[in-house]
Amino acid sequence: MFYLRRGTNQQEEYAYCYLTSMQYLKLKNNNKNISKFFIDNNFKRIAIYGLGQFADILYNDLIKTDVQVMYFIDKECKKFTYGYNDIPVVNVNSISKEPDVDVIVITSVYHCNEAIDELLKNGKELESIINFNDVVFGMESE
Repeated sequence: MFYLRRGTNQQEEYAYCYLTSMQYLKLKNNNKNISKFFIDNNFKRIAIYGLGQFADILYNDLIKTDVQVMYFIDKECKKFTYGYNDIPVVNVNSISKEPDVDVIVITSVYHCNEAIDELLKNGKELESIINFNDVVFGMESE
């Protein structure tokens, strides 16, 4: 698992996001779709943690595939009263009420550690959590 060390440096955060973005573009330039990672790992029903740019990228890559986004998890879920693209947006504290998913993908790549801590506190198993970096860098070796 791509587990980041904790830090507060904004330049470091931008660097992580830049590296992730460049790897994603490399995959796209090689005609690879992120959905392959999920299909190959038998992840058919997923939840996406965070509603930033990487969440949008992931969601758009999974539209019209066999991978179903069941719900989004975001601390600002109240901003999304009607969901996001007709998919529910829930607070991390209420995920136990949501349908089971095969994996939760954390798209807040720099704040991954905090997200993992929150998910573990709310009863999720570490094995059911991956970072968006695990996806984009995991496909590199294929």
